[in-house]
Amino acid sequence: PGLAQVVSRRPASKSTGATGMATGMAHGTVVQLHGLKSKPELNGQYSVILEAQNATELAELEKSGRVKVAAHPKTLSLKPECVRCVGAKELDSIDWSFADVTLPGERGFATARAAIKHSESRCGHVHRCDEFADILWSILSQDMPKPPRNQVNKEMLERILNEMIPHCFHFFALDQIGHHFVIEKRAGRARVFQSYIRDFVQESGRKIGYSAREWVTGRPEKRKGGTLNKGMLEARKQWGGETPLDYTQLEMLMELILQLQSCAGEIAELMYHQLPIELVEQEKEFRAQVRKQREADCTEGLKETSNTPIALWASALANKPDQMTMYSPPNSPIIISMKDCDFVFEIPSALAGKFCDLYQNLTGEQPSTSVYLKILHFREWSTTFRLHETG
Repeated sequence: PGLAQVVSRRPASKSTGATGMATGMAHGTVVQLHGLKSKPELNGQYSVILEAQNATELAELEKSGRVKVAAHPKTLSLKPECVRCVGAKELDSIDWSFADVTLPGERGFATARAAIKHSESRCGHVHRCDEFADILWSILSQDMPKPPRNQVNKEMLERILNEMIPHCFHFFALDQIGHHFVIEKRAGRARVFQSYIRDFVQESGRKIGYSAREWVTGRPEKRKGGTLNKGMLEARKQWGGETPLDYTQLEMLMELILQLQSCAGEIAELMYHQLPIELVEQEKEFRAQVRKQREADCTEGLKETSNTPIALWASALANKPDQMTMYSPPNSPIIISMKDCDFVFEIPSALAGKFCDLYQNLTGEQPSTSVYLKILHFREWSTTFRLHETG
């Protein structure tokens, strides 16, 4: 589970002067900063109004007559005349094009949406979420290598919420839940880009999945009788596939990610304790070797906790969906059985239902058997030193 970032080289917009006062504006209102003398480099930047965290902070803001504005690592307390309210019409006219991104047969820089929709797009037709994110990174970064991933935690998500970078993309590799997606931030708002691997659910006979282009357009690719699942269309509408997210909606998305990680952690522990004792003993022995080598300052070759016996077993099985069967009757535990294995995984209905609802909320699809095996694979995600690429 990790995150990488690419930032546009376009300069910040110039302030057009104060035409709206900040007093009384609601939480999440987009504003543009100007007239700052102590931090002139922030003039022209977009941010959002934040509500006070507690009664003490509210009293201080009211006494000083100032407003709280999002920034990282610390929020700002500014005079109302230093922020200008940005109206809906102006927000909709803001340029989302990205420096150095051009499209065949077209002049000028392109937006990420246009790059994905274009008929000659390198990533528009892609339905594997990790492959889509990798290709989009390559397009936006001009084939620069990805930096090391950062752990996705509450502090990281708060930074994404409150940063004032004029235009940037955050690449989420949520391997713990078997999904990758991209958030584009611009002028206090955000767009989400994602895809989902096409598959056929044997148990229900239902087709799932969608390409990056289908997520952006909301229309099926040109194939006979093609349709898009209702769940995908609902997720697209909710998470910025149709219109940009405002600050409050982005807060909800960040909270959804944390809930998914927490729920996946519970499932991973449950699955771990249902594994055969022989595999668990191999895991313990491997970890004992890791601890011993770390104590000797010789961790090379054993520092990837994604290479433990359990992780490798789960990864190999996750790549063979035809070897697994999942039974999920309504209001009953989920049962996952595997070919040539004399045991099954059983996930209680309450926990399974919660995870399925959260997962579908984000992706528009129900988690497959492979997702649960990836959850087990990345059981130790918070302590993993370096991660492999996953599907």
